[in-house]
Amino acid sequence: MTDRLFSCRNGAKCGGCVLSGEPAGYRAFTGRKAARLNGMLSAFCEPDPFCYMDDPAGYRSKVHIVFGMDGRKRVSGMYARNSHRVIPAAECVISDGAAWHAASVIRKLVDGFGLQYYDEDRGTGLIRHLLVRSSATTGQVMAVLVTAGPVFPGRRNFVHEVRKQLPQLTTFVQNINSGRTTLILGERQNVLFGPGYIEDRLLGKTFRISPGSFYQVNHDVAGKIYLRALELAKLGPDDVLLDAYCGTGTIGICAADSCFGVIGTELNPDAVRDAAANAKINNVSNIIFVRGDAGELLSGGGLSFRGRRPDVILLDPPRSGSTPEFLRSAAQASPRAIIYVSCCPETLIRDMSYLEKLGYRAERAGGFDMFGFTEHVETVVLLSRK
Repeated sequence: MTDRLFSCRNGAKCGGCVLSGEPAGYRAFTGRKAARLNGMLSAFCEPDPFCYMDDPAGYRSKVHIVFGMDGRKRVSGMYARNSHRVIPAAECVISDGAAWHAASVIRKLVDGFGLQYYDEDRGTGLIRHLLVRSSATTGQVMAVLVTAGPVFPGRRNFVHEVRKQLPQLTTFVQNINSGRTTLILGERQNVLFGPGYIEDRLLGKTFRISPGSFYQVNHDVAGKIYLRALELAKLGPDDVLLDAYCGTGTIGICAADSCFGVIGTELNPDAVRDAAANAKINNVSNIIFVRGDAGELLSGGGLSFRGRRPDVILLDPPRSGSTPEFLRSAAQASPRAIIYVSCCPETLIRDMSYLEKLGYRAERAGGFDMFGFTEHVETVVLLSRK
């Protein structure tokens, strides 16, 4: 692709990306990021060519709007860079247009109905966050309004206006987070209309996305990452795959057609429920999902599919990386290959070094620009048993 220029009126204040009012070239910016990653990976193996986005405009299918107080002034928008200070945001170059439009309409309705913004310092007020997710493949859009308590003044009229002004909205959910916490979502929720989830299509499969479930925000690059991971796994009809940190089961469900069976492990109960529902939606019967810590389950010998232990282990941990306990358990299970999908090069390098000591070596590694115009980068690594 050509080095198209991008800029954002929010300047350098917003923490959503690094764009400012000065035009930035996508290819040039991402090339520097790719070079840094490849320099780190080259200590282990020759990196694969870096995977750029086809078009970075509007790639992000999830919008997060924060409501807060600046003294006595109400402010809604994005978190400022490296802080919890809220700054106004009139646009977002990297956000999907349908999701951003829905978020803008609901922001205006919150103000029009005079609903109080949450004051993080005092613990007062009602409206804390707004999350909007969209699917380019199904056209479905979900909005989640996070409130500090269950009482929602004028809720019926508010929902009526939302439906009137956003007929394309598939579902609207009130999530209740009454804790003095930096966590966005609470454990309770009310579905105001619709099914309480949306669906997305990826690699020929259908996936249900609930408010609390993890799902990649860049649909196109996620598909490329999953294809690379499955290519490196080289699964055969007699293989069992362990999908650790499986989320809503996306990679495991995509892999199930190629192997004997899949075991998915995940701590988040909402994600486990969605994963089981996703397997049913896609008529995948050779997959099971277990809620719990993957390392503990693996070391305890309780992870098997119809009596068979994993031949390949795939892990996609959070930014903090995996744990020594899980990596030790993974190595002791002696799979022929470990596929590591990482969103943080620093923790990836740490864990790769540890796996080398445990008898595995990196044979393939390559980066993907999942989060354009940020310093974050995804990497897929194949580690084989020595």
